[in-house]
Amino acid sequence: MYGGGVYTGSRSGTSRTIGCVDVMKDGVRYIRFINVADPQGLKQLINTVRHEVKSAEPSYPSSPQLHTQSAKPSVTINLAGIRAVGNLSLKSQDYLENTPVEQLAEELFNFVEKEFPESNESGIPNSARDAFWASKGIENAFALSPELRLKTERASVIASDKLAKEKAAERSKIEQDLTDECVTWARRHDLTKLAKSDVDDFLHQKEGTMSNYNLIRRNYSLSRDTIYREASLRLLPQTNTGPSTDTDQPSTHYCAQCGAKILLDSKFCIECGARVKQISRTKEELR
Repeated sequence: MYGGGVYTGSRSGTSRTIGCVDVMKDGVRYIRFINVADPQGLKQLINTVRHEVKSAEPSYPSSPQLHTQSAKPSVTINLAGIRAVGNLSLKSQDYLENTPVEQLAEELFNFVEKEFPESNESGIPNSARDAFWASKGIENAFALSPELRLKTERASVIASDKLAKEKAAERSKIEQDLTDECVTWARRHDLTKLAKSDVDDFLHQKEGTMSNYNLIRRNYSLSRDTIYREASLRLLPQTNTGPSTDTDQPSTHYCAQCGAKILLDSKFCIECGARVKQISRTKEELR
């Protein structure tokens, strides 16, 4: 309503309580119900089923089960066979929460080195990363809490960076060894100058003889250019670049008056007749 130029009004709304309900046995979470509109009611329903199970004839199933007893056929809920997405046991959750990121990264790195030695990728393959987290009871890292998911992502990045650096160092060592062999190969074929096609021929011959050639194949153009450049420099003719000796000194002088070239032991200039003491100048001094 309006009155006196002031607007007033009212509105109404409803609220509800939502939450998560975990069904656990012996400290292990079997089911997690997320965003339940009536978590307390669901809890009471589960407790009712539990009481009915206790009042029924005891049975010893191989896995935890809940039975409802009534005149109708019984309904069985196999808790061991139902797993919620991102479901974690207390042991796995404690492992993630209490293990430093650096230790997680180191364990992931060692796992990939041991279980995926044939991998030639510069980082950690997604399949290897998923296999590692699954071995720790983490089947879906995307369903973790934001804090734990961030922790697993940081560990994956650190481990992937470490593996990439190790692969780069290994590839560099292979390139150095291949450069030495390429120089020897070129001299054996009387090649004083290399072309990239020559390096291609050399590398194709090495392909079937190296167990770790996949590291070269993965970055072939980069490795080929590196070997070509280094081997070409080593095949260049050697030149004497050492310091000059006394024998390299000039054996003549130039006349200070006429500029004529005269021997060091001459007493007079053969062009103008000037005495030696007047013409004791080098060409650089004349300039």
